[in-house]
Amino acid sequence: MNDDWFLTDAESAAVAQETLDGGEVVAHYVKDTGKLSWRHTPFPALGEHAWLRTVAYENTSGKTQDVTGVRMYAALNLPDAALEWNPRAFYMARCDGGLLVAPAYKGVTEHYTFRKRDGAVGHDIHACWRLALGESALIEAQAVWVRDVEDGASLDVRAWGEVFREEAQRWYDSIGLHVPDGMPDWARNMILYEYNAGGHIDSRFSDVGGFQRLAEQTDYPAALGITAVWLQAVHQHKTPPNPVEGGSQFPGGTPPSAIHHAPQ
Repeated sequence: MNDDWFLTDAESAAVAQETLDGGEVVAHYVKDTGKLSWRHTPFPALGEHAWLRTVAYENTSGKTQDVTGVRMYAALNLPDAALEWNPRAFYMARCDGGLLVAPAYKGVTEHYTFRKRDGAVGHDIHACWRLALGESALIEAQAVWVRDVEDGASLDVRAWGEVFREEAQRWYDSIGLHVPDGMPDWARNMILYEYNAGGHIDSRFSDVGGFQRLAEQTDYPAALGITAVWLQAVHQHKTPPNPVEGGSQFPGGTPPSAIHHAPQ
């Protein structure tokens, strides 16, 4: 559900744009199947040249529609020599003249992935709405911003790495994600190891040993430099493990009779 998809049949789409108070810009694309609205809101928390982009879709087709996702992309027109930084959740690049450009997604409940497509960068937001006539789906919000980095044109790659990290922290601060006050030093600097006390996936959980076995293995993660252990969720096994094949003794998993505590 993006501009390209929605405007495939340009003659049947009515396009309208309006500028609201405070510099907010809204673009509406209307077809017989629905109405797509892009809203661009100034986002001063990231500077003068920063916007939050929100997309809404309203079903006007007269029948129920299933909407499975939204694509939110920005064509940044980057030079070939642009220095790029692409963590999982957002993207940053250094352009000519010391400019930094970035899109990032402020997800709350949606699952999303970062993508690069044909020179544009952005996010595929995965969701599933079943919309009756007149119902709407709202996705918010993607940020897109440009920052003029002081002396950016003369900084080397290592220095730009620090700029990218500082900018990432500015992004997190702007959406309320930050390290809580009073967090102890050991938590700030810990090296975390996630551990399943029931066994390991590679062994199909045939090495089930429980907490006693885990207690006997603490020297190993310590030798790796691990300073803290995160235990996965602990559940009661409904059936005994199979020491040969691993996992449940039943080929198809735990039988319904065991789940419902019925007689075996």
